[in-house]
Amino acid sequence: MLGLIRIILIGLLVGLILLIAKRWLRKRLEHRGPLQGKNAQRSKVLQCQVCGVYVPAEEAIHAGEHIYCCEEHKQADQHQ
Repeated sequence: MLGLIRIILIGLLVGLILLIAKRWLRKRLEHRGPLQGKNAQRSKVLQCQVCGVYVPAEEAIHAGEHIYCCEEHKQADQHQ
C-alpha cells in the first residue's frame, strides 16, 4: 500500500514540475518577440538624405543614388 502511495506522489510531483516548466517556457517564448528567433530576418534600413532618419528599405523613397524618408524631403532636396 505504501509503495502505491509513493508512486502516486512521485507521479504528481513529476506532473507538477512538467506543468511549471511548460508555463515558464511559454512565457519566455512570448517575451522573445518576432525578431529574436534564430531564423529572424532583419529589415535593411537606409538613412534619409535630408533629415538623417533611418527608414526600412522597403519604405524608403529612392531618387538616383539619394534616399529619402518621405516625398516632401525628396522634393525639398531637389529644389536646392
